[in-house]
Amino acid sequence: GQLGGSHHLHKGAAANYLCMPEKPEWDKFSDAGGKYRAYVYGAEYEMFDDSIDIDRKYVNHDVPCAVCRTKRSSSVLMIPGKTNCAKSWKKEYSGYLMANYYGHPAASEYICVDKEAEWIPGSSSSKDQTVLYPVEAKCGSLKCLPYVEGRELACVVWEGGDSFSRDEIGDSFSRNEIGDSFSRNEIGDSFSRNETGDSFSRNEIGDSFSRDEIGDSFNRNEIVDSFSRDEIGDSFSRNKIGDSFNRNEIGDSFSRDEIGDSFSRNEIGDSFSRNEIGDSLSRNETGDSFSRNEIGDSFSRDEIGDSFSRNETGDSFSWNVTGDSFSRNEIGDSFSRDEIGDSFSRNEIGDSFSRNEIGDSFSRNETGDSFSRNEIGDFFSRDEIGDSFSRDEIGDSFSRNETGDSFSRNETGDSFSRNEIGDSFSRDEIGDSFSRNEIGDSFSRNEIGDSFSRNETGDSFCRNEIGDFFSRDEIGDSFSRNEIGDSFSRNETGDSFSRNEIGDSFSRDEIGDSFSRNEIGDSFSGNETGDSFSRDEIGDSFSRNEIGDSFGDSFSRNEIGDSFGDSFSRNEIGDSFGRNETGDSFSRNEIGGSFSRNETGDSFSRNDIGDSFSRNEIGDSFSRNETGDPFSRNEIGDFFSRDEIGDSFSRNETSDSFSRNETGDSFSRNEIGDSFSRDEIGDSFSRNEIGDSFSRNEIGNSFSRNEIGDSFSRNETDTTYCFQLGHFMQFTIPDLN
Repeated sequence: GQLGGSHHLHKGAAANYLCMPEKPEWDKFSDAGGKYRAYVYGAEYEMFDDSIDIDRKYVNHDVPCAVCRTKRSSSVLMIPGKTNCAKSWKKEYSGYLMANYYGHPAASEYICVDKEAEWIPGSSSSKDQTVLYPVEAKCGSLKCLPYVEGRELACVVWEGGDSFSRDEIGDSFSRNEIGDSFSRNEIGDSFSRNETGDSFSRNEIGDSFSRDEIGDSFNRNEIVDSFSRDEIGDSFSRNKIGDSFNRNEIGDSFSRDEIGDSFSRNEIGDSFSRNEIGDSLSRNETGDSFSRNEIGDSFSRDEIGDSFSRNETGDSFSWNVTGDSFSRNEIGDSFSRDEIGDSFSRNEIGDSFSRNEIGDSFSRNETGDSFSRNEIGDFFSRDEIGDSFSRDEIGDSFSRNETGDSFSRNETGDSFSRNEIGDSFSRDEIGDSFSRNEIGDSFSRNEIGDSFSRNETGDSFCRNEIGDFFSRDEIGDSFSRNEIGDSFSRNETGDSFSRNEIGDSFSRDEIGDSFSRNEIGDSFSGNETGDSFSRDEIGDSFSRNEIGDSFGDSFSRNEIGDSFGDSFSRNEIGDSFGRNETGDSFSRNEIGGSFSRNETGDSFSRNDIGDSFSRNEIGDSFSRNETGDPFSRNEIGDFFSRDEIGDSFSRNETSDSFSRNETGDSFSRNEIGDSFSRDEIGDSFSRNEIGDSFSRNEIGNSFSRNEIGDSFSRNETDTTYCFQLGHFMQFTIPDLN
């Protein structure tokens, strides 16, 4: 376009310059002219000597301008008196400082005109309207030496870089020259953390993890799908485009309710939110860990509670590979952590994690740790007396009596059923829940919602005649396995998941609800001697032996790869997520049962229930079956999957990964490497072949890791900003793409 401004002899009007488009567009107008108006004129060079590169040959030529877009950064700055920029910033151009003549009555701004200046062809006649003159230094209050009176001032226009850095204030990732990453300043530039809490914030212009001043949460702007935070609470929300970290009523994703910090769900889908403290998920150099405290990045636990914690204080919501975040507070074990109590509650419509004082579906009340439902529906509920999974008066489901801790059913059979037709985790047609179909006994859902089922080929929550895994026998409602394989079965006497003599698996002893292993292997056993996710004689919980830290080196990762080396274990003081030597799993202490894995496959195992999200007596634990990664929904693969409608964790046929559907965010694994990836449409966490890192596709932001270390980077296509470069000036405007 063409540079415009006020007349140099006018005392009023504006002082700033404008880049006027070559092809203007008009709204309502009148060509008659008005008496009370401001005016804009074209600018021309006023060069009468050859002291600088923009010399007398430019005199009276009209000044062009340009508005440019760059994909590298959203911070652009003009620096007078400099010809180059800092190493961490990128130079756009350098030139000379220019403004209106000092003797003219009209004010103007200082702009940086490119030393490789151009002019508009055929514009050499003098109009003397808006004019540009070089700027010289004047001694006085401006210190001479270093400045020199009468010398024309240079200037440079540069853009900020991104790189991982830590400022003096706190721990946070900043960005380097290459990509956008975590930066930390008080304002909140792209992936920054403010002083209040630990969280990734972005500025208002770009889309990325941001935090507002109110709470800790990941905010994105309205334009791009990403983690956003509304004014009311802290929640990961997404816009209408994708299913992911959403807080609105439409999508499912991580959200927060207005009351407190808890994993709440909107009316339709599931989501997870962040607590008030603001722990964000980071990765260390060795592998994937969700911690962010000052000591290191990786699965860390504080001394107070059991869970992947981030901050120094205690309870943090950490994420496992599946994308679900699990927290533990000092009081109880459950998936949530609002200000009132600890629990994940669901809203009235579906089984989502919401939390109110009354106790909606999968909620925890103030007294204990358990999943309760409201008075209307029946399924995981908790009475005021003790911690147990109870059902309503109508159906038989997860109930607990006052004396013991165990997942029991009605008097007729042992199984987790809800409706009269099938036995298993079922819900009504309206909401999301684990339902059973008429054909088999498996953790399935109705047509509307998602259900965790497995196909015929794999081991999972299915009941067909061909495969052996969680099935029901003809006699009672229990999960049994065939004679050949070892799996989670229930004996006739009680509710327990036992394994056959050959293999080792989750079993229950006669005394209480505990996960024991056979004599051969060391696994979920309840005796005092063995050190492996064991249960003590008292109740249901993963306890450790008296000796101390088994489960390998506690909270450690090996230097070689992304395996959690010797597992995360805890000492005698607290409960921790430990791994035994044979398999990868996360265990909990005596109080609660939580993230555990069996020896065969990588999965979060549950106590009493078996392969599925089950809770032990007091706490929650997520387990997977021994064969592979189940919790799937579709017929093809086995693992966390959802239907095409919503977001869910699915696995592909070739590899183990948690993925989401095409529309939203999902954690998937590709065939080559293990990593959280997303589809092409939205943002997703992916891993490259070389290292483990959270990366995004070309379209959106992604956390990626380079070969060297842990870095959360953004790609070049997502962050956009505009600035006027026109070789003559610079300003920023919002990206309306």
